[in-house]
Amino acid sequence: MASAENTLGFTYSLDGAAVNYGGDAGALMQRMMNRVTKLLKKKGIALSQQAAGEVVPLRVRVVQIEQGNQLMRYFLPFLSPAFVEIEAELDVPSGGSESFFYKKAAQFGLFGGSASGMLGVCVDRVATDLSKDINKRLK
Repeated sequence: MASAENTLGFTYSLDGAAVNYGGDAGALMQRMMNRVTKLLKKKGIALSQQAAGEVVPLRVRVVQIEQGNQLMRYFLPFLSPAFVEIEAELDVPSGGSESFFYKKAAQFGLFGGSASGMLGVCVDRVATDLSKDINKRLK
């Protein structure tokens, strides 16, 4: 829960995730959480990353990262999208916790779109939805 200073501790994890991405999945997650932090800061809620294993009000876990096939996307965009699946759990002020699940896909990109560009779009979309859900629950 947000404290008097409106700071919310969080952790994120790639443990057990199905990752089909040639790049740095950790960097994608950091990009997502940086965007969530930026969006929530506008609402007066600060996020603070905590060490793995600590008890925190916001826990984010990657379920799957799939880069898809760029060549197939070029010819048949809907056949091989890049997508990200994320689970999140937030302890709410009224007690208990709420779970969220997000799956965001990107099908179109210049010449089929690069994996990093397509997945970047996906994590940005997840970050937008996650920050809206957090803001709603903490009001």
